[in-house]
Amino acid sequence: MMFSAAGRTDVLSQVEAILDGLAQPGNLANVASYISLQLPKLPNTWIIPGYYSLAARENQIMVQWISSAAVDDVRYRLARFLLDDRIRQQIDLVILDTPPRLTAGTVNALCASTHLLVPTKLDRLSAEAVGPFLNAVKNLKNQVNPSMEFVGVVGTMTQQQHRLSAVEANALELIRGQLEKVWPQNPHTFNRHIPQKAAFARAAGQTIAYLEDKEIRQFIHELGQEIRSRM
Repeated sequence: MMFSAAGRTDVLSQVEAILDGLAQPGNLANVASYISLQLPKLPNTWIIPGYYSLAARENQIMVQWISSAAVDDVRYRLARFLLDDRIRQQIDLVILDTPPRLTAGTVNALCASTHLLVPTKLDRLSAEAVGPFLNAVKNLKNQVNPSMEFVGVVGTMTQQQHRLSAVEANALELIRGQLEKVWPQNPHTFNRHIPQKAAFARAAGQTIAYLEDKEIRQFIHELGQEIRSRM
């Protein structure tokens, strides 16, 4: 999405170089693409893309870890790269987007993160998956990154912008019940959910709805303020 908005078609999966342990931490430009020249509304923005080839590479990295073939702990390769002082002096905030599965990439992201935010559709099937996923994450967190904090769960693709439907409200209650069991010391669901708007569909594959639509921008700002208060 970010590359499409910047008019870039050469999407190479560059995160593998970090997960393979080959990228030098100080050389951000070797693995990241600077897109602010094309998108000046997003200043100092770098993207480290992952693409289709990442899935196969993740499996190989996981096999290395299980078989102890790697000379280092493969779970911390992303953390070692991002937490290098040269990167920290250049970048204020890193957003790591992962699937809700404990792949090699997701495990690396959890090891490198300070906070965890979980977006989900508010239907029963999606809601039922939140608890087991967070339970697995919490068990892993206690081993690899005890200081990571849970920010909360945010509903996405909701039917209306100001209220939830009966089905969505029931799904949210189901999630809250799971959070009380899995993360009782810090359960949280966000008041600001993100509705399914036509502006998202119009922007898909071409631009970023946040930059083009005032209403979308307002929703994201409201969510951002909630996230800021939680962090």
